[in-house]
Amino acid sequence: MCWYLFRVKPYKELKALNFFKSFGVESYFPEEIRFNNQNIEVSKPLLRGYIFVKWDSKPINYSLLNQNPFTTDVIKSGNIPIEIPNIQLDTMRDHISFLNKKNDINSYQSGDSIEIKFGVFKGHKGKVIEINKNVIHVHLDSFNSKILISH
Repeated sequence: MCWYLFRVKPYKELKALNFFKSFGVESYFPEEIRFNNQNIEVSKPLLRGYIFVKWDSKPINYSLLNQNPFTTDVIKSGNIPIEIPNIQLDTMRDHISFLNKKNDINSYQSGDSIEIKFGVFKGHKGKVIEINKNVIHVHLDSFNSKILISH
């Protein structure tokens, strides 16, 4: 099972996603969640005009794709749809989920123990050395070295 990137009609990402979900096809729409001036949650697409669809079988079921009135095509290299490994989509989902949480960089202090939650250093533990604006300087115990984490 792999993920594929589907092109959708302008501003129809959510409708295309819901169409596939109504047929039991897992779909994902990367979005940024923010709050407007009235403190109402609003969603902003991170990849306008695209959704990710997990296809259980090969080849892609083009009849279902063509039934979706909101999709236009699957992204291809030549004539072959590009497969996106689960690990890549999981990493993107983790990152976007973290960014959508209300994390306050000021809640960390020098000396705090932390664990990296995503990316190449996922699972590594360290201590906060200092905080400058939106960057945390962390000493990773496992590498005995300092890294910078942008927020």
